[in-house]
Amino acid sequence: PPCLQRLSKMAASGPALDLLQRVQVVPYSVLGQQLVRGEGVVDRAGPPDAGIVFCDPAGLPFIQRTGPGGAGGASGAIYDFLGIRDDDAFPEPVREAVTAVGLAKHHAYPQEEGGPLHCIHTVGPNFNRRRDDGRQHSREEAQ
Repeated sequence: PPCLQRLSKMAASGPALDLLQRVQVVPYSVLGQQLVRGEGVVDRAGPPDAGIVFCDPAGLPFIQRTGPGGAGGASGAIYDFLGIRDDDAFPEPVREAVTAVGLAKHHAYPQEEGGPLHCIHTVGPNFNRRRDDGRQHSREEAQ
């Protein structure tokens, strides 16, 4: 994808390039599912295990105020998978670290079997609404 090509040029060597070479872009969600017209949700790969780190496209109000219970879409499915849907709040280290758009925090969620599930909770800009200052989002924010 073009975004990874741009990042590869920026990270010509070192740890960033090493990480980018391990990134695999796939046509399904972090839970291994794809929404297919006429078929609904189709399993394309197994769910992540302890050896995979995945990202949660979280909403800041959920992390800071309401907790995982009210989230929908991809985040809601992730919280069901992690077993935190009914928690009143996110873990304290996540709430302390993710206080604004652009911030992220890794958290390992212990499981009854196998190793922990590794999730990076991150908050990006909400392009469905204007910025808090009333201006439109910039092209740089969208990239």
